Amino acid sequence: MSLPQLWLGGAIAVVLLGAAELPRPLSDYSLHDTYYVIAHAHYVFNLAGAFVFFAVVYWAFDRVFRVSYSRFLGLAHFATTLAGVLSMSLPLLAAPGLSVSRQATIEAFDRLKTMNSIGYWLILAGLVLFAVVVIDAIRRRLAARPATR
Repeated sequence: MSLPQLWLGGAIAVVLLGAAELPRPLSDYSLHDTYYVIAHAHYVFNLAGAFVFFAVVYWAFDRVFRVSYSRFLGLAHFATTLAGVLSMSLPLLAAPGLSVSRQATIEAFDRLKTMNSIGYWLILAGLVLFAVVVIDAIRRRLAARPATR
């Protein structure tokens, strides 16, 4: 698969994961107006939009810079971002189960919050990797250009 196809597949996966995170009837009352319910739609739409954005960028990359990107760095960017999105989204899947059981402790929610924070850091690392992809492509284009005097 090409890298733009992977990013589009990631966008579809984010939307499907978002559908799995919809509030359940038993947990809706206890989680009403909380981080879980309010952030849900924003996560799904923003992250799916980001995946589509990167799919378009990688698709148009060689047309804009007139040099291809490093596939290895592009895959590292995709893998890091996808790991961050999963780490950020999985606590949203676990939150309703904790709220329904009524035996959830503050420590359990703190662990979910920590996992969510790790996801944000992984997404930030993915953005840094994207900058590395662009800088590497520009560097290779400048190295391939013949020197004129």
